[in-house]
Amino acid sequence: MKRRYITLLVIFILLIAAIYLWNEKNEESKTRNTIYLTQLSKDVEFLTTTVMLNSIPDTFELYSDEFTEEELSLFKNSLQIINRELSVASVNIEKIEDIDDRDNTLSESIDELRQLFSEIQEDAGKIDKDVFIKISEIAPDYSRKLNDLFYKPSAENIFKKGPDVLEEMNQEIEELIKQDK
Repeated sequence: MKRRYITLLVIFILLIAAIYLWNEKNEESKTRNTIYLTQLSKDVEFLTTTVMLNSIPDTFELYSDEFTEEELSLFKNSLQIINRELSVASVNIEKIEDIDDRDNTLSESIDELRQLFSEIQEDAGKIDKDVFIKISEIAPDYSRKLNDLFYKPSAENIFKKGPDVLEEMNQEIEELIKQDK
């Protein structure tokens, strides 16, 4: 009889321990998701607000076909800063994609945009001012599209549809540059 009580007591203690560990794991998962969403939110905001809404339009609007060599050099330095900002956004989002076992399609799309801006940096001085103005006008539109993906239905959309938005932006900018040549 005593053995039965001891066995039941051990089973009861093990059951309580299992429930405790299960609750602990759920709390850890909730905390991880909160941290993950907070970091993703900061990274998306950096990409859409700092880079696409501010840096690109502000820099591109300054371009002039009549730049001196020194002014053109300063302009190219500004483009290099945009490339660094895009690189930071890509690296940060890639870390989130890796932690969450996702394909790196969003970070790769940002890298493609960064590569396009590297080419623009190299060709600055050969590209017409109107192209820079048009790019400065379309960047905020794509910024809003990415923000809408992140904040409207759910943050998941940024991973599903974000690469398409960035690809569309890339194509539109590439088309503007091709028309200029």
